[in-house]
Amino acid sequence: LAPENTSCDVIRDLVNQGVIVALGHSNAPFEVVERAIEAGATGFTHLYNAMSPFTSREPGMVGAALLSNNTCGIIVDHQHLHPKAVEACL
Repeated sequence: LAPENTSCDVIRDLVNQGVIVALGHSNAPFEVVERAIEAGATGFTHLYNAMSPFTSREPGMVGAALLSNNTCGIIVDHQHLHPKAVEACL
């Protein structure tokens, strides 16, 4: 789910119905991702791919994922991610 395209109320409703909400394929800034986590999102799909990157001034979805205790799915085929990018998130 891209948190900038939905509301925290929708995330809460999904979680209350037993849906596991994972975030990804998003250009959301860090603060929007944090609110989605607070609303009940518990994972990230395809870490680093198709998501707002970590930069010095905007940690983005990557930063929020790495700082959270939530599950992060990654594609480890050395085409989607550099081996050191995989190592950095372990």
